[in-house]
Amino acid sequence: MLWFTLLWRLIGWSWIVLGIWWLWRPRGIQKRMERKLNSTLRSIVFFALLLCAGTIFSVGWDLGGTWGIVLGVIAVFFVLKALLFLRGKTANTILLWWRDRPLWFYRVMSLVLIASGLFLDWLGRRGG
Repeated sequence: MLWFTLLWRLIGWSWIVLGIWWLWRPRGIQKRMERKLNSTLRSIVFFALLLCAGTIFSVGWDLGGTWGIVLGVIAVFFVLKALLFLRGKTANTILLWWRDRPLWFYRVMSLVLIASGLFLDWLGRRGG
């Protein structure tokens, strides 16, 4: 179980760093959304979505009960979104939606990302 605890903490700290970077440079993220995704970046996003789904599913499995079922459904949603993201038209639609958001939206999302990273780090410190 030690490797799983370290994985949660690693993912948590990665989300915290990404959230701080996103909070610091929201215009850079917005400019990146204007460009089309190439196949390499699309596959990286696909695996990141699968990693998020696996993390959410494992947290739900550990919690059990009603919250575990809710988190399991969210994880299935992430897997379906990851599979849809492989198609070019869906990826472009998602990118157009993100591109048209104002800068304050990116800052709020970065705070959500930082809070999620802190939660995952807390779960890792707790011991899974």
